[in-house]
Amino acid sequence: MRCGLPFVRRTGLYLKPTTVMVQRFGDLADKNVVDLEPLGMKRLLSDGEIDVDLDIDPGYVIVRSGKNIWGVSLYLLPGRLLSRFPKGMRQAIV
Repeated sequence: MRCGLPFVRRTGLYLKPTTVMVQRFGDLADKNVVDLEPLGMKRLLSDGEIDVDLDIDPGYVIVRSGKNIWGVSLYLLPGRLLSRFPKGMRQAIV
C-alpha cells in the first residue's frame, strides 16, 4: 500500500505534472503559466486544442483562468495548446 500525492506521471518519454499537484502548488509557478479567458478555457476543453501565440517554452504548462488553476496542457510550436485535463474534468466543465 502506498500513500502520498503523485507529483508526476511518465507519459512516453516525458514526465507530466499531475493535475492534483498543479492545483495544490501551481500558484508558486513563475514561468510556463498560461492565463485563459473563460471562453478560451471552454474551447480548450471542448475541442481538445486551441491555437495561441505565447512567449513561453514548449512543453507542459500550467493553465489558469483568473485565480483558478485548472491543470496542465501541452504547448507545442507553432502555437498549439493541447488539452491534457482528465476526462472526467473535461466532461464536468463542458
